[in-house]
Amino acid sequence: MMNQQDQLQAIQRAEQAVQQAMQVVQQKQASGNAQEIQQAQQLVQLAQQQLNQETQQFQQAQQNLQQAQQQVQQEAQQVQQAQQVVQKAQSVINSQNKLQ
Repeated sequence: MMNQQDQLQAIQRAEQAVQQAMQVVQQKQASGNAQEIQQAQQLVQLAQQQLNQETQQFQQAQQNLQQAQQQVQQEAQQVQQAQQVVQKAQSVINSQNKLQ
């Protein structure tokens, strides 16, 4: 599992690959060789797919993190509620002890 920094760097590398592939397309267009232009355009598409994949993985990791944080918050609320129940029970016990 990559950490956030690694994922951002992977996205940046994928963006650079897209830009480089686009530059190659421009160079090939200048040369006018149709087959080379087509191959270069296919490389652009592959690079864009890679970028999309990296971005999706990053977004998925962000969602997983948010879900984990929500779960922690819910569990913290449950702990607080349990503590309140304990405190109420303690005060009931204390008041009964005073009556005796």
